[in-house]
Amino acid sequence: MDGKLRPPTRIRVFAWTTAILGGIGFVRLIPELVGVFPSYDGQYFAVVGVDALVGLVGVGAGLALLRHKPWGWELGAVFWGAASAISAAMLWEMLPESIRSWRRISLSSLMLPREIYYVFSVAASPFGLLRLLTGSPAGRPRASILAIWLGLSALSGALFIVLVVLIPLKAK
Repeated sequence: MDGKLRPPTRIRVFAWTTAILGGIGFVRLIPELVGVFPSYDGQYFAVVGVDALVGLVGVGAGLALLRHKPWGWELGAVFWGAASAISAAMLWEMLPESIRSWRRISLSSLMLPREIYYVFSVAASPFGLLRLLTGSPAGRPRASILAIWLGLSALSGALFIVLVVLIPLKAK
């Protein structure tokens, strides 16, 4: 072997990465919800709901690709687009305040797993995007189709964060 991964191995690595990142995105919400449940409003729960949905889409996409389901590619594009855009937008908003208040012990310590997940999601995004859009493994739709799914989900995720989180925060 010349150091390059064969396409089936590359697909498996991509599928597992997608499923694991999606699973972590979903499971990390459990302690956060338990810790902050009575003290947050509908805006917070809307973000949690979207995060949970995106996480489940990632798990579904990864498992579908592991089972050689052709629709797993489109689902993967939706996951990587939404997860990347939401994570980047939320980090943009959350990180400055977290850095300023890192010494205080408060509910922000419950948000640390959220921020860590967002950092990993943004860091893994180039890998996910490259795997989605480069090469031509058997059964994968054209890159242009996946780019459309990716772009629409990224735009939707970013628009959701702007409308539900950023604009209301700036209005306060």
